[in-house]
Amino acid sequence: MSFIATDVLQHESDCRFTFDFSKVYWNSRLHTEHERLVRMFKPEDVVVDVFAGVGPFAIPAGRKGCAVLANDLNPVSHTYLEKNVHDNRVGVVFSLDKQRLISIQGDRPRPDVM
Repeated sequence: MSFIATDVLQHESDCRFTFDFSKVYWNSRLHTEHERLVRMFKPEDVVVDVFAGVGPFAIPAGRKGCAVLANDLNPVSHTYLEKNVHDNRVGVVFSLDKQRLISIQGDRPRPDVM
């Protein structure tokens, strides 16, 4: 018997996430922890998620109005993160490669300089 992994659609925190279980990390048990932290944020906060995966923390924070800098070293996760940002219509999550993420300094990030 062989198993062929395909994209799955997962709903969490009033967001939807598409990803391939065979290529990225996903842990549904972290759902309550993501929600607990996002509830603590204010819309004017800047959040940096350096292990963003496909976005289960970054996207809900962005939907709340926070500016979010998100990254993942897995290029497949990074691709799904960008797709999920687009699919959830979250305009304040900036998906960056690790060099750009580390080098950002100063005020709240702006889309025109990303």
